[in-house]
Amino acid sequence: MFNGRCIKLAKLCRIAINYAKNGKAVEIDATLKPFNKSRPDWSRPEVPGTHQVDYYESRRALGYLFRNIDLQGPNELPDGIPITYPGEIAPLEDAISHTLVPLVQSALNVTLGSPETENAQTADLHVRYASEMGFICVTHSISLSPDLPLNEEELVLGTILGKYSQQRTRTDRMERMRMQVEMLVRDVRAQIVPMDAPLVQEDLRRGLRDAWGVWCWAQYRREKPFIQSFSLVALGLVLDVLGQLGTLPDF
Repeated sequence: MFNGRCIKLAKLCRIAINYAKNGKAVEIDATLKPFNKSRPDWSRPEVPGTHQVDYYESRRALGYLFRNIDLQGPNELPDGIPITYPGEIAPLEDAISHTLVPLVQSALNVTLGSPETENAQTADLHVRYASEMGFICVTHSISLSPDLPLNEEELVLGTILGKYSQQRTRTDRMERMRMQVEMLVRDVRAQIVPMDAPLVQEDLRRGLRDAWGVWCWAQYRREKPFIQSFSLVALGLVLDVLGQLGTLPDF
């Protein structure tokens, strides 16, 4: 508190507070510029952006704790853990599809043939879904950079990974983001299978056929935006309908 620059900052703060009364603006000279441009390295965001900020190596305990954490990226799993990327697996050759095929066949009492790879209704539904998800990503980002929106994983998990000084603002944005994503998912589910009203067996089988068709369509469109979460919506519907039909085994 005896630092000369700190005392000067306190005086400037008093002038800034009274600016609305007397109209006297704060003049910051070169000796105080480091306070504006330089930040401690522990405040660096997890997701880098194009907005350049100077960070200095903090000598405080928090700085040492921050630098002592070595986080591994999603592509840097420990040795011995097998990993296969979705792009390396042929459509419908993944473990989830292989597990679901006999269950869907048993519920529909048919042998599933080649899936329908073209479906205009599903394509239109995905376009609207991706547009809404992109809007949510942009409007709920806490980054100052306009080119750094939230990613699909954050929306699926219902969290925001970036750091923000105002914790209340960050929490409010997360709550609004979850609410909007939940409303969007509920609407998309209703477009595929209306599960709100009680359904008879025939309606459930028709809904299972539609939900399975959306899942198959998405597996052949892995390059499309937000297709992973769109697949999860279809997968949830398939499991829900199988559960109501009583063909879902107990795990």
